[in-house]
Amino acid sequence: MQTKTAFLLPARGLLDPYNMYVRHTLTSHLHICSSGAMMTNVLIGSYPDVFAAGSAWAGVPFGCFAGDGFDVWSDACATGQIIKTGPQWAALVRNAYPSYRGFRPKFQTLHGTADTTLYPQNFREQIKQWTSVFDVSQKPTEITENVPFQGWTRFRYGDKFEAYEAGSVTHDIPTDSDTVMDFFDLKCSGPSCFSRPRSGNGTKYHR
Repeated sequence: MQTKTAFLLPARGLLDPYNMYVRHTLTSHLHICSSGAMMTNVLIGSYPDVFAAGSAWAGVPFGCFAGDGFDVWSDACATGQIIKTGPQWAALVRNAYPSYRGFRPKFQTLHGTADTTLYPQNFREQIKQWTSVFDVSQKPTEITENVPFQGWTRFRYGDKFEAYEAGSVTHDIPTDSDTVMDFFDLKCSGPSCFSRPRSGNGTKYHR
């Protein structure tokens, strides 16, 4: 996937390298066990120099599903038995690109509390992982209830990571395009819109 992205970059005039986003979601008709949401964690962690942001719905932490071989199911990960500290999870992300010291794509994760395919513990482990990657506290800076749907709660951890806990929602989690577009700042135009930095470590640039 990263190779395909590189092929389409502006040398070929097809993509803006500063506004590459990842949104992989389980939908009821695909029945893919949230593999796309898992891949979002992997892409954002492995290629921070390529993507600007990611959104994962019903996934697992980066490195949780790692296995010996292709298409290997990890029951331990799926059922929330792989427990690590934030720094331990973050080390998996950083070790995927050890020499990288630059901009980290912002990230949002969403998970149902009644998910019996990928247990809700994976939601909590993602929070530990990405707060550590972004070097922010696991204590939310903002909590908002009933967004984007009744019974859902949004936890924000600074301006680059947010997590939505979907009350009583199963693995068949409903999606909401506005939630993703707002986080990616895709409705914005002008100098204050979010994008990858052209230089330095900033995040506010023209698209």
